[in-house]
Amino acid sequence: MLAHLIEASVHRRVAVIVITAVVAAFGIRAYLKTPIEAFPDVTNAQVTVITQLPGAAPEEIERQITVPLERALNGTTGATTMRSESLFGLSLITLIFNDDANSFTSRLLVSQRLAGADLPEGVVPTLSPEATPLGKSTSSGSPATA
Repeated sequence: MLAHLIEASVHRRVAVIVITAVVAAFGIRAYLKTPIEAFPDVTNAQVTVITQLPGAAPEEIERQITVPLERALNGTTGATTMRSESLFGLSLITLIFNDDANSFTSRLLVSQRLAGADLPEGVVPTLSPEATPLGKSTSSGSPATA
């Protein structure tokens, strides 16, 4: 079979050259039209909830803030993973959403669910600034291209 292909290619040189030129032209066109990013953002939409209670030990933060917030945020539409961390005077909860989730919609869903959390008086959870792990704001116009 390979010998037959080689023999046909030798006898029809012009056709082989034309086909090769057409394939090369399409390849060059595709290469030139492909957008290239220096650092493509392949991360999922993430929302981090930051809550402070100055002077509280990590155990108190866990019991009074982190657990009630986890209960309120559990089952958020589109969320795939929830991670929490309780430190001295600080609770951090990160929700990671599906690949197709919109950052604005995800932040809105989390904000709505925070209102239902049973927290101590005077404790106000806030959302971290909207940014990706690469440090780029997700609300900026167009991505950087190279």
